[in-house]
Amino acid sequence: MKRILKLIASELKQLKKTVILTALIFTIFAAALFGVINVRSDLMRNLCDYLNNEYKSFNLTINDGFTMGEAKLDFGNRLIYGYNRKYTDTGIHNADGSICFDREQTFTGEDGKEHFRHYSGQVLYVNDLSVKEMKTFEGFLTEGTVLQNDFEICLCSFIAEKLEVSAGETVTISGKSFTVAGVYEVPEISGISYPNWFSTDYMLSLSDDAEMDSVIVYFDNAEEMLSAYTTAKGKKLDCYCEGDSYFDNITEMQIAFTAFAVLLAIVLIITIYSLVSMLFRQRKQQICRLKVLGATDGTVAGAYCGITIIFLFFAIAVASALGLLFNLYFMDLCESIFEFPFTAKFGYIAPIVTFIASIGVVFALWFIINRKTKSNALAKELRHE
Repeated sequence: MKRILKLIASELKQLKKTVILTALIFTIFAAALFGVINVRSDLMRNLCDYLNNEYKSFNLTINDGFTMGEAKLDFGNRLIYGYNRKYTDTGIHNADGSICFDREQTFTGEDGKEHFRHYSGQVLYVNDLSVKEMKTFEGFLTEGTVLQNDFEICLCSFIAEKLEVSAGETVTISGKSFTVAGVYEVPEISGISYPNWFSTDYMLSLSDDAEMDSVIVYFDNAEEMLSAYTTAKGKKLDCYCEGDSYFDNITEMQIAFTAFAVLLAIVLIITIYSLVSMLFRQRKQQICRLKVLGATDGTVAGAYCGITIIFLFFAIAVASALGLLFNLYFMDLCESIFEFPFTAKFGYIAPIVTFIASIGVVFALWFIINRKTKSNALAKELRHE
């Protein structure tokens, strides 16, 4: 080991200009690489933080004829709503069909004028989560209970009064019978967090295989919503969610940053290769003497690879600090493009991985170069010189 260290110290004096120049080049490109990796890894986190602060609810809407069962399989046990024109865009009949409630109503207001009112309905996928969530709004029920089974319906008190039905009776929509599970008052307040199903005029449940014109899946946070959006887009579904335009643009930015990072990594490999090659070319005669005098390949490789590793250690340490400046530059770039604040944490993993990978590249390159010059060939070359 002492022999190798002395050899390293001796060779560094001879090669300091080459090492310093290469170190500068390596440091600049490594700093840019660390900055790109840090910002790229935090792009999606920044978007999620922004959406979590800007929105109170998170939902994904799919317009591809999804069924409730398919939505559950793809997105788990979540609150799932849907619209089906056959049942949400048509009139409601009482049990014997003698009374029909049209969804579009006109009434005379206090001003004496005719007003138009459109009554809306929704389909709810009944599961344990929906029952639990809806029961938090039971205070608005005037009779009955929330939806708990397929082919049930909850009506607002106005529709129930017009149809002359109460909880436990049946109504018919498009020839299909629904049991009235409950009757509720539509609250004249705003700001109720989802599922706020009491703000709709009636809510019904269908079987898992009923195809929806659109399905709305609710999530607890932006991370879950964007993960589901990615799944849906991967299946080529027609879908949208809060912040989807940001998500698409940031995905493109991630691809651009990834390509830039790959390019920088290639430049670093070329730089390391150039340093190893220069060390060999400039010190070939010295290497010949060492081998003729009995130095093993391990000793020579330890010395010259050691020089490169020392250079890599200091270059990467400096590049890690300079990478913070590149962080700021790329964060400012992202803020100007997306118009919301960006932050990026210092990543220690990228420098460590770069250092370890670079050591592997150094030894691999040295092995390739050294294979061509075994001791006999070097002795002949030395005698010739």
